[in-house]
Amino acid sequence: MSKSQVNIQIAVTHKMYLAILFGQLVLFAIALWFVETAKVEFSISGDDFFSLAVPLFGIIMMIVSKFIFTKKIAGIKKEKELILKLSKYRTAKIIVWAMVESASLFSIVLFMSTGRYYYAVVFILIVGYYLLNRPSRGNIVLDLQLSEEEKSIVLSR
Repeated sequence: MSKSQVNIQIAVTHKMYLAILFGQLVLFAIALWFVETAKVEFSISGDDFFSLAVPLFGIIMMIVSKFIFTKKIAGIKKEKELILKLSKYRTAKIIVWAMVESASLFSIVLFMSTGRYYYAVVFILIVGYYLLNRPSRGNIVLDLQLSEEEKSIVLSR
């Protein structure tokens, strides 16, 4: 395995992360524009329920995604080839990102439906957690507990 293959794997993972983040931010910008320019009265039944459900769903997705990621990583550590480890690591990260994204999309939909900025604040907090899950070479080394040889390959550019 060459350093260029490793660099490509890491670059693909990072680009996927950015694409998912960009999608969330664009949808939020559209929702914000919609709420600001709409001349419609917003109302949704069960608003009190959703005021609790949205942050609770976000917290649950954060916890469950961390649990699933930990389980996936335990299996990945047993792999022998670094490229395979990186590929499976990306899959585990995508699962985490998708779960967190589901909570952010839920808050955006309710923000658009109600016009309440409370849901925008929840979205911002969820995206903050998403940003903490950014893939980096250091995180790959720490999460996968790579050998010294693998560390040197991953950390070199």
